[in-house]
Amino acid sequence: MRVRYGETDKMGIVYYGNYATYLEQGRTEWLRDMGFSYKWMEDNGIHLPVVELSIKFKAPARYDDVLTVTTTLRKIPTHRIDFSYEIHNHRGSTFNHR
Repeated sequence: MRVRYGETDKMGIVYYGNYATYLEQGRTEWLRDMGFSYKWMEDNGIHLPVVELSIKFKAPARYDDVLTVTTTLRKIPTHRIDFSYEIHNHRGSTFNHR
């Protein structure tokens, strides 16, 4: 995904609160790749509220960067699903999320 102007601050750096949206998109696409959609899950009584979010920033993402979100299942789901994420930009910087 490409960083849009409205997702950045005056310095052209992605506002920290926008990373949760990027992770949501990564999670949605991961589920879709597994054959599920949020709509199907909700229609079948399965809800995925975020109950914990921890982010370690290693370098800022900037306006017009192309980001890749890698979503990984950390363990087999029981009553919760635990994902980890990495966001990479086209310049090689990495951002780790869990």
